[in-house]
Amino acid sequence: MKLRYSEAAALIAVLIILCGTGPRIQAAERPAAVDAARLKRVHNELLANYTAARRQFSKSLFAAMPYLEVPASLAQLSADLAAKLEEAGVGSLLDDRMADQVQPALRAEILNDYGFWLSKTSEPGKAIPVLQKVVALAPDRAIAWLNLADAVRSAQGRAVTWDDKSGLVKIGSQAYSRYQALTAERSPAAEEFEFLYADPFVGNNVCSYVAAFYTRGRQAELWGYPDPVDLAGNGRLWHVYIFDQGTAHIPAIVSSARALSEGELLTESLDKGGVNFDRTDPAPSESGSWPELHMLPFRDGYYLVYQEDGGPVAVVKPNAGTVCRFKRSFTPVLTENRAPAICREVVDGKPFDQLGNRPLAGTEITIDEESGLPGRGGIPQFQRYSDVSLDPKGAPGRIGYYEFNSGAGAGCDLNGIAFLDGVRPEKSPRAKALADIQDELQDCRGSSTSLVRAHGQTLIEWTGGQALQRATPPRTLMRLAGDKIEPVCRVEQRPTYSAEPTPAPQSSLPWTRPDPNAFPPVKMPPAVPR
Repeated sequence: MKLRYSEAAALIAVLIILCGTGPRIQAAERPAAVDAARLKRVHNELLANYTAARRQFSKSLFAAMPYLEVPASLAQLSADLAAKLEEAGVGSLLDDRMADQVQPALRAEILNDYGFWLSKTSEPGKAIPVLQKVVALAPDRAIAWLNLADAVRSAQGRAVTWDDKSGLVKIGSQAYSRYQALTAERSPAAEEFEFLYADPFVGNNVCSYVAAFYTRGRQAELWGYPDPVDLAGNGRLWHVYIFDQGTAHIPAIVSSARALSEGELLTESLDKGGVNFDRTDPAPSESGSWPELHMLPFRDGYYLVYQEDGGPVAVVKPNAGTVCRFKRSFTPVLTENRAPAICREVVDGKPFDQLGNRPLAGTEITIDEESGLPGRGGIPQFQRYSDVSLDPKGAPGRIGYYEFNSGAGAGCDLNGIAFLDGVRPEKSPRAKALADIQDELQDCRGSSTSLVRAHGQTLIEWTGGQALQRATPPRTLMRLAGDKIEPVCRVEQRPTYSAEPTPAPQSSLPWTRPDPNAFPPVKMPPAVPR
């Protein structure tokens, strides 16, 4: 089976570190005989189920997702399929003592699909010995090498030490190299892997390392730390906890010489006897949203990344303070183009004429839970409307414009639109489609949905909210077609991150000023197609 959208990988030794076990069925437990007919029948049935399930998702959905990611429902299906193969005795195919009972080609085919499905689960490292067995059985099976290489990338996010990650890199590089040699094709995924993991400008400095991975959207591969961990490099072990505080979900990090219960975390967070994770750079003049904290291993130890608005803002060395901060620049990227003339103007930032609207004249719109409108901590306030035919082939309708403000959790401020039926939101398939797409795009930092005229068409325009150092928000144009909302143009604002050394710290922590030349700008290779 040629699974070109796949994931799988790694070194048996690294897998033992990551997963703690080898193949799921121990040698002493393997059956004395292989029921090859049953395995073949079950495999064929499961393969048909997977193919049918994948067809339910549009190609555009997969194109919009980062490489190797799949919808959650498809990932769960992969786990179920792997489990069913295990019930049918697939583990026996890993035992070379059973080799004479199954045709080599069938053995490699079933194990390849089993490894592929395992690699799509929450524990992709368990696919490693399976796929390594496949390439050992069929060294010219190109797709198995690709599956193995892709799984390395998935396993990176589960590796917790620098040595673990470095071991996986060796296997990934070998597997991607072998795949390209067998296919004689250029592989953007392989080039990106080599750039991130082999280029000295990326891997020799923690700040350039972090910037490169975030710019490529690959930061999930950075994180990890064992429990307990030697954070300061002095041989003392610490238990580290990263968790959210309060309804606003403000992240906190706590270290303790002993393991803590959940109830002790807040109390322990007030104890300054542990490791100091504080930033020592001057207070920034601006701040973003969605703060997060992440720990990563890098060569000489562990570092903490402060993240806001999906990107890094600072790297901190525990007990030493801020190492660097980051600047962001944004490039408009057209990711949906179904009307080239209009979409070109969207990329260029041209504003479109807003559709005329009128005050609701004191009419209060009654909102219920079935409306699909924002409701957590607030109520949409309708103030204006437009009578319009969004679909030239459909019935006209009344569109109401609302504002939504909420102080619940981290807060939410946005503007949206909805079909109205008198003093209530319209209950119809088209109204639901309009509410659903806005819920999917929702950005509580001030996103806005409105009606515009572009090249003689009435379209729905969504613009994203504010983000750290981003002057121009992303934009999406859509149209109503029957009871569905179809994309017309989508322009993302892709960030590029660059590290810069920080000024001298304002604290008494030990400090060595970084070399200003330590963070050279990194030239990025072409992006992997999405």
